[in-house]
Formats: sequence, C-alpha cells, structure tokens
Amino acid sequence: MRSIVRICQNKSNIGTIKLVTITFVTMTTKLVRDKIPEIINAAGKRPIIESVTPQHVYLLLKEKLIEEAQELKETKTREALVEELADVLEVCISLAEYEQVDWQEVEAKRKTKGEERGRFAKGLVWKGNL
Repeated sequence: MRSIVRICQNKSNIGTIKLVTITFVTMTTKLVRDKIPEIINAAGKRPIIESVTPQHVYLLLKEKLIEEAQELKETKTREALVEELADVLEVCISLAEYEQVDWQEVEAKRKTKGEERGRFAKGLVWKGNL
C-alpha cells in the first residue's frame, strides 16, 4: 500500500492538504484447485475468481504442470518432494480427464515404455554419440 499527498487546488479548498491512500493489487492468472477460494475466504481474504472455458482450462493445466514440475525441482525435503509429486500427478490426471484419456491407458503405456526402453533406475546420462 502506498500513500501520497495531494494538495487540493479548487477555490474552496486552496492550500488544504489531503492524504490519499492508493492500494495496488497484483493480479495473477493461475489455475487453482477447486477448494482454494473457500480456503482464502476462511483466512479472511476475498479472492478474485473467474471461471474459464474448457479450452482455456486445458491450456492452464499445461502451464500448471510446468509450475508444479519447477516446484518439484526445487524441493529440499522428502516431505516437500511427496507434496510436489502429488501435485504433479493431480495435474497429469486432470489433463488426462480433460482429454478423456483413461488413466489405465496412461499406466499401460508407462509400463510398455519401461519394458521396451527401460526406466530411470540406473541413473544413465546420455552425452551424445561418437
């Protein structure tokens, strides 16, 4: 919050000093979980919420996946890791639901790729070809 001083210049208030308070609100466009508005309200704040089209939700879910993956990358504790893994998984499941992809299909593809190409258990790093 920033306060400014404004000197009134109309004839009836010449020389009067008036303190005016201006509140700056940072607007963020961010997809949130369904119960977040209730949680914000319970904390005594008033959230600004907008419902968007399904096409916009789909794009926002993809952005949310990047956000959650970044948070996962930055975790320092096991507890934080578990929380961020849950968030990443929730976004992945939501994307699948939006595209009407059965999660069992995703899980089957994951297993097939693991069998055909391996997993990430050995910690192998590719550095190019000779």
